[in-house]
Amino acid sequence: MELPERIGCSVECARLRSSYNSLRSLIISERIFLTTKYNGHISRLPYDDDLFHDSIFRTLQFLKRRLLMSTIDKLRYTLFLVPLFTLIIWSVGIVSSTAQVPQADRELENKIPKHIPLKVEVKNYQGEHFLRDLEVEVTNTGDKPIYYLLLLLDLPEIVSPNGAIVGYSLTYGSLKLHDFENRPRVDDVPIQPGESYVFKLPENRWRGWEQAKIKYGWPEPMKVRLLFNHLNYGDGTGFIGTKGVRVPVRADDPNLKRN
Repeated sequence: MELPERIGCSVECARLRSSYNSLRSLIISERIFLTTKYNGHISRLPYDDDLFHDSIFRTLQFLKRRLLMSTIDKLRYTLFLVPLFTLIIWSVGIVSSTAQVPQADRELENKIPKHIPLKVEVKNYQGEHFLRDLEVEVTNTGDKPIYYLLLLLDLPEIVSPNGAIVGYSLTYGSLKLHDFENRPRVDDVPIQPGESYVFKLPENRWRGWEQAKIKYGWPEPMKVRLLFNHLNYGDGTGFIGTKGVRVPVRADDPNLKRN
């Protein structure tokens, strides 16, 4: 694409045209790209000839009006600034238009069985750095205190190098109460009926995710899955497994049946 002749026919404008064409050839030959980060992915935007041409065309139109009232010395000084000024306009235009692209919604799958006496609300699971801000609020809707609770947060689209789905555990209470035979101590504080607790991933977990995402080239996850695993009332009763089998286990428990 050549610079239109309508820009003008003066010696000064001819030199501007030559500067424009030289700059354009340099950009094409060196394959200059802008780098932008969107949705956690690094993408490369190719040189846009039409956008670049439009920017420098408008710039030269402005300069033409000013040059009619300027000296040759001022023109020579302007020739030095044209490439820089044009590249700034071009860069800002592309980056700003890219930043306005909306991010797709992330899907949440709540797989906690309906008979588990919990009300669960997941917050802040959208956005690029969602594991930093993620909150899982659980409310005890039963009539007994919960001394131990284990939920699982999975990213089903992300598979680790060893073939396992990437996920995180959300744990409340002492680890020894994972065993239903153990009883709580006086310093074990339960989630009382009607009370709530908010899970957040510790910093070492979400930082580990962000580092691994870069290291292994993982895509931005668009699905988050919340699973149930363990609930202990501290008296030998509770629920266990993703289906929420009641403890003590009864042979007639429908949740023991596999799909």
